[in-house]
Amino acid sequence: MIPSNEVRLINGAEHVATLKTGINTEANARFIVKACNNHERLIETLQDVKDWMQSNDFYASDLYTDILEALANIEKEVQNEPR
Repeated sequence: MIPSNEVRLINGAEHVATLKTGINTEANARFIVKACNNHERLIETLQDVKDWMQSNDFYASDLYTDILEALANIEKEVQNEPR
């Protein structure tokens, strides 16, 4: 049974998150579900930004470094997912 002060987010059959209820709970829940539903598109866009930065010599920027780190972390998570 779900406590009355919690909202559980389900994406398909997968439990995504549990949020404590409050002022912005519904908006936060919608945002999380949209982000999960658009995960692949977000990764593709991040890869496109990285490629553009690379082709325009933005190697030294902190943003470029952050993007590389984020993409590497995503790749590690994908490799560690149970199949």
